[in-house]
Amino acid sequence: MCLSSTCEFIDDLSTWYLRRSRSRFKHPSEDQTQALATLQHALQTVAQLLAPFAPFFADTLYREVTGSKTSVHMTDWPVAVESSKDDEVIRDMDVARKIVMLGHSLRKEQSLKVRQPLEQCIIVGGKLPDAYEELIADELNVREVTFANRIPTNPEFAFKESGGVTVALDTTLTDELRHEGMVREIVRKINAKRKEQGLTVNDRIVIRYAATSDELRQLMEFFSDRIAKDTLASKVEVAEVSAGSDRLVFPSGELHFAITN
Repeated sequence: MCLSSTCEFIDDLSTWYLRRSRSRFKHPSEDQTQALATLQHALQTVAQLLAPFAPFFADTLYREVTGSKTSVHMTDWPVAVESSKDDEVIRDMDVARKIVMLGHSLRKEQSLKVRQPLEQCIIVGGKLPDAYEELIADELNVREVTFANRIPTNPEFAFKESGGVTVALDTTLTDELRHEGMVREIVRKINAKRKEQGLTVNDRIVIRYAATSDELRQLMEFFSDRIAKDTLASKVEVAEVSAGSDRLVFPSGELHFAITN
């Protein structure tokens, strides 16, 4: 039971806390200090909980996280601090995660990648404080989150229900939304190439590209500043690229690109 609960916690820590806190880790600030302190405490506790089941790994993790030469097996078993537990926050977060799970499942059913922005998400039966709207909108990549009393009947909405909560997504793709999704796909591909080449955040790149359609050429020109910012590029320019360059295929054409630093 202890190992199972610990594994669930590790999954929550990696798929939610770490992913949701990436922006908090980037820049020196009090918020960054708090986020890192929370992560350190969590990893230290995980090491202690894993000690009986994975003694060598737990010991290595504990020493790396704490910087101590003391073995994790010489520390006291962690004790929960009940006074720091907020049942209301836990309950609300469970509902928010259920909404996100339903939304992701719905996107998969409708063949809509999470990188493709959508206009609206309507939620019935899962009212939450306003603070959670931004989290849900970000996780589901929708521009607006609305809590309502009934499911929309508009044909452009697809919906899914579980445990008394219904999530409806507006599946209409305007040109604006479609272009936004294409830009995100381009940024993702370029950043994947940066990682493949072993580049760091201190390395600036030059992006050279060739597009096979007017739509893609106009898209790259219009969003060049944003693409440069999101990929840490000093320049985005039209150029002839070699036959072995990377490419992205869209319904309207192909984008070939190469990066140098």
